[in-house]
Amino acid sequence: MAHIRIIGGGISGSILALRAHMSGHSIDWWKYGRPSASLAASGIYNPIVLKRLKLVWRAAELARCAEQFYADTNALLGSEWAAPIPIWHRIQEQGKINDWEAQSADAGFVDFLGLIHGKKEVYGELKKAGRLLVAPWLDEVEQFMAQWHRVKNQKWCVDEHLDGTTTVLCMGWKTDGLPYGIPENAMAPVKGEVLTLRLPGYPHSDKIVHGGVFIMPLRDDLYKVGATYSWDPLDERPSDQGKEWLLEQLSKLWPGPVEQVGHEAAVRPAVRDRKPILGAVGGHEGLYVFNGMGSRGTLLAPLLSQWMLDHMFHSVPLPSEVDLGRFSE
Repeated sequence: MAHIRIIGGGISGSILALRAHMSGHSIDWWKYGRPSASLAASGIYNPIVLKRLKLVWRAAELARCAEQFYADTNALLGSEWAAPIPIWHRIQEQGKINDWEAQSADAGFVDFLGLIHGKKEVYGELKKAGRLLVAPWLDEVEQFMAQWHRVKNQKWCVDEHLDGTTTVLCMGWKTDGLPYGIPENAMAPVKGEVLTLRLPGYPHSDKIVHGGVFIMPLRDDLYKVGATYSWDPLDERPSDQGKEWLLEQLSKLWPGPVEQVGHEAAVRPAVRDRKPILGAVGGHEGLYVFNGMGSRGTLLAPLLSQWMLDHMFHSVPLPSEVDLGRFSE
């Protein structure tokens, strides 16, 4: 058993903390402020890039690991905040329908692309997808970790608190400066906005519908609808433009009544080459980063958290695609 200090209370930090707990490590978990990007996140884990109908990098491995991780953590926490759920992707062109049918017969896609549904409105069904209800899950993870480890609601500073303890920075994108230890040219942050809406009579409470935007069921006629992508300004303020665009896209999928309940905005910790960033920070003994999950943290972090622990405590090399060192080459 080793000791680890984890900095950051969002999706990545929470998954790494749970993974470290399940691996038998003792943990100091430093959480400070509101994990805005995680709280605004959809929580959807899906191994298909829908716009281009391509597999995510290491799709099969990521999907398999995420499914097992969330089943294990549901049992550990005694909750069901994470669960498989189908995604129905709207297809509006005959050529796209043909592409879906052809791809679904391909060996690499057979586990992920399912049936075509509907005639007037056509949807392709995605398999191996799921949903994490992020906000209640984060609360429950914190409560669980506090029973077994030290949880500190305190801001961490490298100049004051770095003492040789194995420390992992999972701090996402910070509006008050660049994430520590990551070169400026590595990050490509993206602002995203989502709405929480009440949709009385909406007929798809058992699935996520995607077409321009996603409509994800929460509870009691509540749905999360998102998301926008913008690069200027990089702030966490909901905008009228974002709201109007989301509602316009929603109207193409649901013509029924809509009641706004919430509107959130955050900056995703995306990376220039669209791969996460893991590895040791040069010049600081025992300091690592685990960051850059972008909009796919719930899919990526279950597998990458195991890579991170294996790298730190068993000297297993990180895949070159995610190693922090790739930006210094």
